[in-house]
Amino acid sequence: MALRRRDFLGSAVVLLAVFGIPPLWRRAFPSFDFVPLDGFPGFRKLDQGPVSSGPVALIGLDAPDPSIAAERAELLKAPCAALFENHKPEDGLPIALFSDYNCPYCFVLSERLIRLEESGAPIRLVWYELPLLGDRSDRSAKAALAAAEQGQYIAAHRYLMRKVLPPGPFGLRQMAQELDLDPDKLLRDTGGEPVASSLRKSKALASALGVIGTPATVIGRTLVLGSISATNLDQLIALEAQDGPCRCLN
Repeated sequence: MALRRRDFLGSAVVLLAVFGIPPLWRRAFPSFDFVPLDGFPGFRKLDQGPVSSGPVALIGLDAPDPSIAAERAELLKAPCAALFENHKPEDGLPIALFSDYNCPYCFVLSERLIRLEESGAPIRLVWYELPLLGDRSDRSAKAALAAAEQGQYIAAHRYLMRKVLPPGPFGLRQMAQELDLDPDKLLRDTGGEPVASSLRKSKALASALGVIGTPATVIGRTLVLGSISATNLDQLIALEAQDGPCRCLN
């Protein structure tokens, strides 16, 4: 895939962070206003840009659902390992993204991160579906997770970020045809336990992190609430890479 200038510059920033940042260039970093992240020792958070949320934003996140509350309690026994899913230092800098297919800010940020990873930057993306914005969000999230069962999550993610998935089997079969997926398996998996379990985990982690809107991104040890500019994203990735692996991942 041909790299755009934006992708190349982003990759260069991260590579500089890994192989050494000259002192003068380090001083060009912005002064981020970090605050400690409750419940995640060694982590911090950063409020950045706008988020997408709505009347349903707190459903399942403020723990009225016993299954979500139980999942959250279990995850908090080892939150870092749960968040980054058995990450290894050689995998690169871990970045977890919580997104919703109805969220315009999520489209921009997720595509930026995908292109950065594709360009060869030493990062590893971990994806969390957080459908907060209604039925379209929910059925799209389930479709993406079902596609992941066939090893096609990124292709499905990009497809669903650009298209409205109609309700019912027709939309899923059309998606399967365009992405060369097994349509019958896709339909079965959207209602299966692995997809339901993945959504419970996403809601439990969002609740633990204090996330009530999308996008939300955990870059190394920093939770970013809201959208983030391309420049700040590149510079925050570089800072996190410079600091080495999160303590919980050592």
